[in-house]
Amino acid sequence: MTETPRIYLAGPDIFFFEVEKNLENMRRICADHGLVGITPLDGKPLSSELTKAEQAKVIYERNIALIDSAAALIANISPFRGVAMDPGTAFEVGYAAARGIPVITWTEDDRDYLIRVSGAYGGHLRKGEDERWRDPSGIEVEDFGLPENLMITVPAITNGQKIAHSFEEAVRQAADIIA
Repeated sequence: MTETPRIYLAGPDIFFFEVEKNLENMRRICADHGLVGITPLDGKPLSSELTKAEQAKVIYERNIALIDSAAALIANISPFRGVAMDPGTAFEVGYAAARGIPVITWTEDDRDYLIRVSGAYGGHLRKGEDERWRDPSGIEVEDFGLPENLMITVPAITNGQKIAHSFEEAVRQAADIIA
């Protein structure tokens, strides 16, 4: 008997309202495509006897183990608390890519990263003498025509897939890659 492929669902979705309802919907979409969605919230509750630092370590170790057990990782790279994605999700994408686990990404805001950063600065970006875009502090703004930093998007598009516009589209991509 072949085991159903497990897909690690990375993203800030675990911080949103109605998290259990939303994750259940995501798991259902995975199941509809012959996959098992696993999330950072899977597993037994943390002991209240642990310190905050100990709880953080347990969460980190659980998430690493879950990623290692997955056939692929689907990451929500939508902007979170700013113009860029959730930093924990960025770590998970990098970890999965380094382990050779296929990465599929999706975003609700697929505007070019440069455009999002420009908007955050009221359009006050300028080209420096080096012809690179700079923010008002003179710091370079990445400009590769991608919706997120290249270190996030390149692992997701190296197998010919594209950044998905929805979670369901990302799940379809994952099912195709695993098949």
